[in-house]
Amino acid sequence: MSQRAGQWIDGGQQRRGGGSLYKCTRAIVDNASCPPSPSPLLPPPPHLSFCFSWPCLIVLHRKNKRRPPGNSGTTIKAHPQAPHGHPSSPLTLRVTGPTTWPFPGPQAARPYIFGKSRFSIFGIRFPPHLNTIHPSPVSSIPSIAPQITMSGLKITDFSVHDIRFPTNVTGDGTDAMNKECDYSAAYIVVKTNSDLKGQGMTFTIGRGNEIVCFAIEQIAKRIVGLDLAPIFADMGKFWDFLVSDPQHRWLGPEKGVIHLATAAISNAVWDMYAKHAGKPLWKLIVDFTPEEFVKATSFRYITDALTPAEALEILKSKESGKAAREAEVKKRGYPAYTTSVGWLGYSDEKVRRLTKESLAQGFNHFKLKVGADPEDDLRRGRLIRSIIDDPANMPKDRKPIDPASIANKNAGPTGCVLMVDANQVWDVPQAVEYMKKLEPLKPWFIEEPTAPDDAVGHAAIRKALKPINIGVATGEHAHNRMVFKQLLQLDAIDVCQIDSCRLGGVNEILSVLLMSAKFGVPVCPHAGGVGLCEYVIHLSLIDYICVSGDMERNVLEFVDHLHEHFLYPVSINSEGRYNVPTDAKGGYSIEMFEKSMEDYAFPGGAYWAAVARGENPAVSH
Repeated sequence: MSQRAGQWIDGGQQRRGGGSLYKCTRAIVDNASCPPSPSPLLPPPPHLSFCFSWPCLIVLHRKNKRRPPGNSGTTIKAHPQAPHGHPSSPLTLRVTGPTTWPFPGPQAARPYIFGKSRFSIFGIRFPPHLNTIHPSPVSSIPSIAPQITMSGLKITDFSVHDIRFPTNVTGDGTDAMNKECDYSAAYIVVKTNSDLKGQGMTFTIGRGNEIVCFAIEQIAKRIVGLDLAPIFADMGKFWDFLVSDPQHRWLGPEKGVIHLATAAISNAVWDMYAKHAGKPLWKLIVDFTPEEFVKATSFRYITDALTPAEALEILKSKESGKAAREAEVKKRGYPAYTTSVGWLGYSDEKVRRLTKESLAQGFNHFKLKVGADPEDDLRRGRLIRSIIDDPANMPKDRKPIDPASIANKNAGPTGCVLMVDANQVWDVPQAVEYMKKLEPLKPWFIEEPTAPDDAVGHAAIRKALKPINIGVATGEHAHNRMVFKQLLQLDAIDVCQIDSCRLGGVNEILSVLLMSAKFGVPVCPHAGGVGLCEYVIHLSLIDYICVSGDMERNVLEFVDHLHEHFLYPVSINSEGRYNVPTDAKGGYSIEMFEKSMEDYAFPGGAYWAAVARGENPAVSH
């Protein structure tokens, strides 16, 4: 990539530095250097110091109110030996600094730090005698990188791990579509030239996890060598980089295995960003200004449903109440529902026991897997209803249910709510007929009644079930924001169920949170899998505090499996609500214990090696 001579690239703003107000009105490139690069964040060739380096002449104007009208100020030319300059002795400053290529626009100005002064490049003009800009040896470019790059912090390496837990042994996770299920993580550790690391993963259910791991490796090669300063300064731009490889993109685009892999890497970098800031991921984003939130959000292909201006308006409308909502959710916790009572492979005895235990834990929303046989589903559903609708089974210290939290959810006499989930097993007409048979269970909604990409089909099912007051929920397999856009535009869903790994990471999830808020649809994230509960509590907190401002109708899925393998596991309080993650070192809460990673690594970990030898090792659940 090259830049034509004489072109201006504006980007910058006034900043305070050295006690005076400076405005850099022109930066004229002298002996410029720019490595050819097909992507904005690719690491530089070995003979260059940065992705985009240029020694240039910075011309600064220091405003002086004592000057007569018409004289805007004194021109100062500075260099590293005299960073503060002086009007009586103009000096030349030759700068080398990493940034992205092309140079960012006005909304993404990069501050350059010289001593105690902060200047921003306001414009760059390539002199007319330079037809194009070519690379030059690094030896000709003096570097001040340590002063402008968070002490040179950059990504140096990564490792990818195929981790599988044998949940199929106990029947955890089974449903009408997925009768065999070993909860698995395609897991990445992103490393830097410091102690800072980022952990990320995407979720699968066993076979094929190695395919996702391979895709993660291929994408992650592109981020090695990248400086973290510009990444953290513009996570939206970094996400665009991840999804825009001109060859990897062909495998999606933005869906399937390549998107699952993208999510793992994006989540790892967000985890690293939060740890570097010393905040849980949710708090990092909650503390964003509305403008910073919008900057981190992906709007490509969805501006017919939500524009950046509309998103900004939504966020600003919730700004004044953020502190109060944050305090409230820290005190009470975030509402949850349990799926652990209703896996298809569980015996009646186990369903009965788990339902009573869940009531004792404070839950009042319960989900049942359906779709294999309507008569059996009715029997199992009535079993759960007989327990949750009986006042004698309610805990003695149970607090009254807020009517707003169960309005239009077909709650029973005790205020308990039942939902059913078919995991995509039906065609559209089948879904309608099957759910009419399950009407006696009075479920709040049917989840994933048909193919996840069929927005028109979901709309037809919702319309057909509306007269019997059964809603439609979907989203855990909606692979990008465009599918959610269609579901919302077609009025096809009553509940939006984002998945932290099926979508391409935090940036794309922010898009869906904002769209759902605009269309007035509650977001109840999917969390049935290893590590997903740890992820999604952060996303629901962001939604409540910054976007929707509502958690009365929203409930976050909880499955009581495999949390013991994480350093910062989720927990549920006595009212059946998620506790808010508060550990400053926890990041995105997805860091696993090394022993768990070693024991359940596939195929050579201790557990799987024992299985290969014909042994029957103890199972973690």
